[in-house]
Amino acid sequence: MAIKEEPAIERAEKVLEYLGTNEEMIRFYELREKQIHDEITRITGTKLEIARKMKSKGIDDSTISEVTGLTLEELKEIQSH
Repeated sequence: MAIKEEPAIERAEKVLEYLGTNEEMIRFYELREKQIHDEITRITGTKLEIARKMKSKGIDDSTISEVTGLTLEELKEIQSH
């Protein structure tokens, strides 16, 4: 196959193989994934808090959805809690 004969692709495959077996790199990757997940959770919580405050001020759901990026279904969930 012509692709296998390309030196850059062969080097990239070796690097990927090394990274996949390197325990330190795997641990770094797992920590980075956790950090991303935690940040998403924080942002989502912030959006919910902003939506709650906006609802308490009587702002309509379509405006809240536009500002926060939350769906109308997610805003209905806020009302039920």
